[in-house]
Amino acid sequence: MNRRMRYLSCCAPILAIAAFSCSVSKKRAQEFYGTFYQVDNPNIRLVLTSEGFTYFDPWKNDLAIYSCCDTITSGVWVKEGNLLCLSTPQLSSLMLNAQVGEKTVPGTDTLYFSITNPVEDYQRKYAPKSREVSYRISVTNKNGLSLSKDLGTIEGSSSKLVIPHGTVPDKIEISIEPHKDFGGRELGVRALMTVPYRVVNPSSNYFDISIPELTLRYLAYRRLNRDFVRIVNRHKLEWDGQIYVRH
Repeated sequence: MNRRMRYLSCCAPILAIAAFSCSVSKKRAQEFYGTFYQVDNPNIRLVLTSEGFTYFDPWKNDLAIYSCCDTITSGVWVKEGNLLCLSTPQLSSLMLNAQVGEKTVPGTDTLYFSITNPVEDYQRKYAPKSREVSYRISVTNKNGLSLSKDLGTIEGSSSKLVIPHGTVPDKIEISIEPHKDFGGRELGVRALMTVPYRVVNPSSNYFDISIPELTLRYLAYRRLNRDFVRIVNRHKLEWDGQIYVRH
């Protein structure tokens, strides 16, 4: 028997055991697929599927007092012994990507900024006189000198920053802070930043900044990092002192 055949002969049992183990693990997880309702409040439910989990708390009222949806959070889950482990890795980063367009307006020592994102779109459509978030724009030049300006309630999402004559912008960063009276069900994050953007054209002084990941859901969804749910049996779970049952 040559070396390749001996290698395959040795590996075959290991691969078979691994495949069997994965199949058993998947089958055990499938036992918990479905919707589990909180006993004290059946409107609250935990849905487990092969794609992940979703935690709902529908607001049943003719008057919607929240600007976000009925979903409290969603993410991924795994079974670990007698526990289900819930996590939201898609919400772990506090750095958001920004898409920046550059223009040049001749004869001015002023930088102009326009910020767009789904939160701003919602504001303009449903609540033009209120604000969900504020911004702080920081601009760094080639020599490391930093200039910044706050965009609060009055300025909205557009602003201008007067800079010393001859200053060449090199890097742009935006801090994002939800207001205390944020309209979501919960406030899942206190502050965010955009990934630093390097200016392509040194003569640019007008910047259209789009932050597509900045949504009400991203701000409001609850962050979980290996949050454990105890398995009572196949049809009953306990999470944070509350019992959930599957009908």
